[in-house]
Amino acid sequence: MLKGEKITNLSVPYALRENSMSMHVYVNENETLLESEVVYWRKWWGCRNEVVNYLDHKYNTDKDAYRWKLDTEDCREIINILYEFDNPDTWLDYGQSIWDYTDDNIHDQIQGDIQALKNIIALMDKKDPRFVKVEFYDSY
Repeated sequence: MLKGEKITNLSVPYALRENSMSMHVYVNENETLLESEVVYWRKWWGCRNEVVNYLDHKYNTDKDAYRWKLDTEDCREIINILYEFDNPDTWLDYGQSIWDYTDDNIHDQIQGDIQALKNIIALMDKKDPRFVKVEFYDSY
């Protein structure tokens, strides 16, 4: 939820959000910078590698980059990556995670993140682009 503005379903609190990769939304209204953490992944290296590889390739960044400003195309690509991992076999073969797909309820967590990203896209489409900034941050 963004301070000062009622935006519903932007943030979904799940257990995996303790450390590592995250996406933040900043909205500047009335010269006030507001921030909301939207999605947060922990110990899920397969997804991290896919997202970082996509961003490195698109923005031609070096291997030490850890923060990227995203556009709606980037958010859509991250949604596609999440859809790929929302499968028990893909999770087992490529997830590179300590989490168990069934026992840790990964399907619901991924679907919550997908919905949050769709809400970010809707926010970005609705707001003046000068006032909305979405960042992906990788703390690995």
